[in-house]
Amino acid sequence: MVEKIITCLVELGGNHWEKYGKNRVYFDGSKLAVSLGYEWDNYNTGNISYAKLDGEKISNSEMNRVLNSLNCKLYYDLDDEKFHWYTSPGIRQEHIEMGIEFLKEKIEEIN
Repeated sequence: MVEKIITCLVELGGNHWEKYGKNRVYFDGSKLAVSLGYEWDNYNTGNISYAKLDGEKISNSEMNRVLNSLNCKLYYDLDDEKFHWYTSPGIRQEHIEMGIEFLKEKIEEIN
């Protein structure tokens, strides 16, 4: 069962890491945003040039907030079967929570 969870989470943008007695899947915020249905492009300056959620246009500033929110240390601990995350103070956590709920649903589909 653990291998199926690892495979699922890696397919959704996670990176499996196993060292020092810990077994985790870490997530890249940009890859998680894509899995959640976001798409965007950047100018050469790095600024967002357009953004969409599930094909619907959203503001560039909203996309920036999403990416800033998801740019945290988010991982799934395969030993305690829980998600953990650390982020900077003042960062909105609603997008992190939305990402975690999405990932939990995918894990439940396996079970």
